[in-house]
Order: sequence, then structure tokens, then C-alpha cells
Amino acid sequence: MRLFLFFSFIILLSGCTSIEVAKEINKVTTGIKKSVTNIIKNKEKSIEKEDPKKLEKVTELEKEIELEKEIIKTEKKKEKKLAKQQKKIVKINFFSKTLDELRQDLGNPSLLRNDGGTQMARFDTLGCRLFFFFNSNLNLPRVEHFEIRDTKGNLIDKKEHIQNCYKNFKLT
Repeated sequence: MRLFLFFSFIILLSGCTSIEVAKEINKVTTGIKKSVTNIIKNKEKSIEKEDPKKLEKVTELEKEIELEKEIIKTEKKKEKKLAKQQKKIVKINFFSKTLDELRQDLGNPSLLRNDGGTQMARFDTLGCRLFFFFNSNLNLPRVEHFEIRDTKGNLIDKKEHIQNCYKNFKLT
């Protein structure tokens, strides 16, 4: 019986110590949590106090970036409209032609480029450039999109300029 009481007393003491350790660990974790939140709050306050100029610069840069994005979007819309106008004006149908057929009509391209699933061919003259885009994933790539641009890279939108470009390529 003494042995039983002795072992039960030891078990009881060891059980109580584990509860006390758990309580202490809980206190330590809450203390660490409070100190970390205080440090974060202090850093945020110091950033707000020290860097109002930096915050203004950041907001100005963000506004400039947004303006640039809007400008790019409007330019892309203009280019799409011009490309549609070109296709309406153009009398020669380049769609569904292969690169070999274009070589027969226009000669060798000045530039051939493969970029992912797209192949691009550029034909140059002194006054303009014809760009043809192919889907290179097909067995026999055919023209799916084309553009007429001047030497500076701007889309040509006037009928007279397009006709002059065709004359340069001897297509009319």
C-alpha cells in the first residue's frame, strides 16, 4: 500500500508540474505576441512620421504609371482602328496566303521572326513596310493578320499612302 501511495503521489506531482509549465508557456507566448504587435505599431508610426515626402512621391509615381497605362491603352485602340481601316481600303487580299506565295509576289522578306506560336515576316521599301503574321503551329502557316506601316513604325491610315506603298511593292 505504501508503494501504491508513493507512486500515486509522484504521478500527482508530475501532473501538476506539467500544468504549471503549460501555464508559463501560455504567459510567455502572450507576452511575445504583445511585444511583437507593439514593435509593428511603433514602426508604422515612425514610417508615417518620417516619410510623408516618400509617401507623396510614391503616390505621384502611381498616378504617373496609371496615366502611362491609359495612354498605352488609347494608342492600342487607335492602332486597332487603323488596322481595320487598312483592311477595308486594301483591295489585294493577303489573307490565307502562305509565305512562299508572298515571296513570289513581294520577293524575299527583310525580316523573318518566330516568337512562340507566331511567325512574322516584314517586307520593306523606302517608304513603307508590310508586316505579315502567321500561326506557326499549323502545318502550312497562312497569313492571319497584316499591317502597313511607314518607316517610323506608324500605321498608315490614308488611302493615298496605302496606294503609294502598293506602287512601291509593284502590287497595283
